[in-house]
Amino acid sequence: MSGTKIAYELSPEWMETFLSTVPREADREAAERIVGLFRERGLPVKSKSYDMACMAGTFRILCFVKKSREAVILNNRGMGRPGFSVQLRIENPRAFERLDGLSPNIRGQILRARDCGYCQPNCEGKRYAFAYQGAEYVKCRAFSVNFFLENFESEDIQSLMELVRGEVG
Repeated sequence: MSGTKIAYELSPEWMETFLSTVPREADREAAERIVGLFRERGLPVKSKSYDMACMAGTFRILCFVKKSREAVILNNRGMGRPGFSVQLRIENPRAFERLDGLSPNIRGQILRARDCGYCQPNCEGKRYAFAYQGAEYVKCRAFSVNFFLENFESEDIQSLMELVRGEVG
């Protein structure tokens, strides 16, 4: 791919480089715990950096549940966000049944996530639809726009890991 370099194995050195670009302690802890879970389960973890001038210093860690299906992407910055963010694919619908058990910050970000606008032909019949406290929610299932979680505090990490474990199995 032009403008992109991909390392198929996430080395300890690359992980340190990534973490050194994430200023907030809770964000670094979240990244380490997510990568640790995927490694513990023997699942693929890849890294990506960009060599385009406009993307200099932007790094991503891609965590896969299958050979070519990401469940989590960690972004040190960029991707439409000013700082560290976690892109989370929530395939397990039971996650929406347990929103009350999540930290207020994580729960709020899920509820405020982009609504489904049927932006892709394959969206029909595959959107996330759930109810929470009497309100109906329909969220976008496209991984590139669905759940971007950010601005973590230490009390959010347990909730984040609960959601990630639900996807890893």
